[in-house]
Amino acid sequence: MTGRRAARAAAHLATIGEKIMTNRIWGLFYALLAVAGTLAFAEPASAQATRTWVSGVGDDANPCSRTAPCRTIQGTISKTAAGGEINCLDPGGVGAVTITKSITILCDHTTAGILVAGTNGITINAGASDTVVLSGLDFEGIGQGLSAVRIVQAGNVVVRNSTIRGFTTSGILFEPANSGASLTVENVTIVDSAHAIFAYPQHNVAATFSLNNVRVSTNNSVSSGVQAYVAQPGSSLKGTVTNSLFTGARQGISAVSDNPNTPLQLLIKDSVIIGSTDDGLYVAGDTPLVQMSGSKVAHNSIGLRVLGGSLTSYGDNVVVNNGTNGSFTGQGTKK
Repeated sequence: MTGRRAARAAAHLATIGEKIMTNRIWGLFYALLAVAGTLAFAEPASAQATRTWVSGVGDDANPCSRTAPCRTIQGTISKTAAGGEINCLDPGGVGAVTITKSITILCDHTTAGILVAGTNGITINAGASDTVVLSGLDFEGIGQGLSAVRIVQAGNVVVRNSTIRGFTTSGILFEPANSGASLTVENVTIVDSAHAIFAYPQHNVAATFSLNNVRVSTNNSVSSGVQAYVAQPGSSLKGTVTNSLFTGARQGISAVSDNPNTPLQLLIKDSVIIGSTDDGLYVAGDTPLVQMSGSKVAHNSIGLRVLGGSLTSYGDNVVVNNGTNGSFTGQGTKK
């Protein structure tokens, strides 16, 4: 009897042990399922945000969120998704950057400074269909920076509500390597920079630019307010300049085409060119077609100089008080 009781007790304990082990195995199984589910649906740690933030007291080790902003645009852009937006929270130097994707940088309501020497402020080398918007930036080259904005490749670039000072190559250098590239500049002041805006499309590239409410003031002896230049085989350029002011440059606006197969078209409307040491408006080369309407050219050494191509007036321009006024090559009719 005692032996049978002992056997039953041993069997009972064995059953209990099996149940405990089974429960542990199932518990571990469910735990693993839970972990797997979490991993499957969790956002990767390296995921990029569509909106990020920069602060003068931020840290590039941060995730660049609203509550943990980064310090520079270079540190922020790697954490921002293509097509996303970088916002500036407060005043600070945001640093130089190279942009390789669609991005918007908005700093309109604070001071976002980019100070460089011996290099470019922002270089854009993005995809041929990418859009880059730069707004509310303060570029300082201290007489040593190359270009505030250099555009190597992009679909559309917009520079607005910004100031540019002290660059030795150009304020904005537009030299796209992809056809269809466009540049829009609006409400921008450029001071003491050689070739404030230089548009120079590369080989077999058709490009366009539009300038509105651009103010150029300089005492640089080799500068131009706008230089539109086509020389590379197969290249072409179309541009508009409206509601803008150019003062103190060597040439206010220069339009040059150095090849009969590189067409250049430029419309200047409601703008003022004043105080140029050489030419207010310079047109030269084989194919430049320049039209001017509602504009004033005054107090330049030479008002209008045409050495090739055509310069058409729509009869409502004022060319006066220049050392030599010069003349238009043709008259257009408003319709």
